[in-house]
Amino acid sequence: MRYGAGRPGVRLMMLVGMAVLAVQLAGCASLGRGGSRPRVEAFPNRYVAALEAGQVVQVLRRAEFSEREILEIGLDLRNALAVSGGARVFRNNRTVAIFVVHADYVHGASWERGSFIYSTLTGEFR
Repeated sequence: MRYGAGRPGVRLMMLVGMAVLAVQLAGCASLGRGGSRPRVEAFPNRYVAALEAGQVVQVLRRAEFSEREILEIGLDLRNALAVSGGARVFRNNRTVAIFVVHADYVHGASWERGSFIYSTLTGEFR
């Protein structure tokens, strides 16, 4: 005799559980590059900078983040740089970018693009 063969409730619960699992796995596969949402982790630094929204977008574009990723992590990056002065961006538990404030500049380094310096005063990259 198979387990649950005589109990329709058990069989229904198993089918619902498998359907939920399939939906969750499909959702995970469609998130960002590499199948994982990026996340921002702040770290302490001597300097801080409160960037405007357009500046955050410029910096993240330069670091080769997609438009969707910019929407997902832009506010977290802005807050990390304003409060702590430094931020790491992780994807699949791997650091893909680092941003650090120094005086009127944001120094960035990304796995995709390399390193750059952004002037918060002029909005230009070095």
